[in-house]
Amino acid sequence: MALQPTLFGTPLGKGHFFRGLANSDKMLDIMQSLKRFGLRQDLLFPGSIAEVATETIVSSWFTKTVKENTVVADAGSEIAPVFPALTSQPSTINTQHAEQNHVYQIGETAHVLSGHDFMLSCNAFGHPNPSYQWHTLSPKKTLKSSSNVKVNGNTLTITDVHKSNETEYKCTANNSNGMTERTSELKVYERRKKCTKKPTITSISTFSLMVSFNCPSYSAEDHYACRITNYIVQFRLMNDDDDFTIKISNTHSFKLDHLIPFTSYEIKVNVTYNKSYCSSYSDVVVGRTDPVAPSPPRQIRVQSLVATRVVLTWKAPLYVNGSHLTYYINCTSSSSTIVTSKTSTQKTITLGDLTPYTKYNVIIQAATYVQINNRSSNWLRSKKAKILFTTLQAKPNPPTSVQVDTVSADSVVIKWQRPLVSNGPISHYRVCYMINGSSKQTCRTTTTTKSRLTDLKPFSSYLLIVRAVNVEGTTKLESKWSKLIQFRTLSSSK
Repeated sequence: MALQPTLFGTPLGKGHFFRGLANSDKMLDIMQSLKRFGLRQDLLFPGSIAEVATETIVSSWFTKTVKENTVVADAGSEIAPVFPALTSQPSTINTQHAEQNHVYQIGETAHVLSGHDFMLSCNAFGHPNPSYQWHTLSPKKTLKSSSNVKVNGNTLTITDVHKSNETEYKCTANNSNGMTERTSELKVYERRKKCTKKPTITSISTFSLMVSFNCPSYSAEDHYACRITNYIVQFRLMNDDDDFTIKISNTHSFKLDHLIPFTSYEIKVNVTYNKSYCSSYSDVVVGRTDPVAPSPPRQIRVQSLVATRVVLTWKAPLYVNGSHLTYYINCTSSSSTIVTSKTSTQKTITLGDLTPYTKYNVIIQAATYVQINNRSSNWLRSKKAKILFTTLQAKPNPPTSVQVDTVSADSVVIKWQRPLVSNGPISHYRVCYMINGSSKQTCRTTTTTKSRLTDLKPFSSYLLIVRAVNVEGTTKLESKWSKLIQFRTLSSSK
């Protein structure tokens, strides 16, 4: 049994018109289905009568196999022969203004800046295939290709648009069964000096600088001629002769990053219109980034050093990042005892009352004073810079507890204690002695705290003293003499 084809539930028979579909929202879906099933679209559009064979159901919308050469023209049909009126797809207007990617639907008004190009296309479908004509409504005339107008079937292109091209354009599609038409209006806007209004900078935040600015306002008639495409933000260090650095923004604000802390910048803004024309600059405003901790002091070195005093110097931080630059100096000994804590605004300091031959660790921090919006204040300290040094040696204290250990007729053994304060490594000891009442003195050296003196005279009274000796380079640092001691050798008969 043959099946009766249907369209949206309506049976289709021989000579059935596709009535009422010229403006149907479903026509595109029908066309796509036709393509999908490989059917000829020209046999099924309004103005055609299809003798449809009832052989196969191919979709829920309509079921048929179309037999070629069964189309009968019907000039008296009340259905327009061309579908849709111009195009079911948006006609495109190619321009170079700010919204160049905007697609205008056919029938809309196209806004184009003078000097740019304009293109309008329309598409109609029918059987036989339609031909196209382009017209202007004011003045009424049929368009032909000329120097700046190109008519190419369903496409109209006007290059270097001017005010004289402003009118309504009509596209007419015709075939042997009838015609249909649609219009679009072209409005042309001249370049105007009104587009040179200055933007204004409305706010600046610190640290990095967030710049906000007002968009110049224009009347409705100038809206398209003065369409803003970009904001150009320019900045440089205040009172600097260098060129401005340029940044581009497409919004009403822009964040300037990677700036130097606690530094003033000059900022100005202008705008571009329609990608080609610039306004004058805004008034220059000055913004200052927030202070942050400075970088550490650099190249700390010992300028002079003795046993009990050192003079240190250094270079200022590479980045001060604030005001009231001050240095915090902290000195500790090798035993972690805090020797001194000082502040200075100078790049040098003298540390005294140090212990000879002692290791010291000096830490120096740069600091800047911060007060934000009169609300809070603080000192921001840099990372620590340090230097290690050891004070020079000094003269040691005298040896202590010098005494006779053993004595004989011609010799004696003397011993003593190291100095209570050595002020360096003891190099050696010097032991001097002489017969009491004589002016002739004999001296010997030893590296230990004991010495044996020989070749003495029996039963004689001797005087003896000892001193400690440090050596700093080629300089001998000798202590004071120990207390004088007296001893007597034994008689030779013993």
